[in-house]
Amino acid sequence: QKQGLVVLLPWGDANEKQRAEAIAKASSAKVLPKSSLDQLAYCLQQATVVVGSDTGLSHISAALGTKTVGLYGASNSALTGLIGEKAQSLQADFQCSPCLKRDCPLVKGNEIIPCYQTIGPDVVFKSLGNLQS
Repeated sequence: QKQGLVVLLPWGDANEKQRAEAIAKASSAKVLPKSSLDQLAYCLQQATVVVGSDTGLSHISAALGTKTVGLYGASNSALTGLIGEKAQSLQADFQCSPCLKRDCPLVKGNEIIPCYQTIGPDVVFKSLGNLQS
């Protein structure tokens, strides 16, 4: 946002929508309306950059040639990393990552998953800067 980019937050279910709304409330990000996969793919193709976790949207973005950085905590970037000329996968540097678990046993309530804390904004921005234009 400090670089003049508008941050858009997609969501797929009620929990994701609630999380996106909380992020938007604490920042100037905007929550996208409920969207079809076609609509989201178009948005990803038009984006300047995409940052996401190991989800289908990140993989679609990378395949479309959008600058994309994927954040890998529990999942293994060596197995399911992003593929594309303008894509990079960042694996968490945490003692149990990748653990391949759906739910982190270290998290209580709505805490941030610890392994993702090792992939901070500075690491993401550096990675985006290293990608081809």
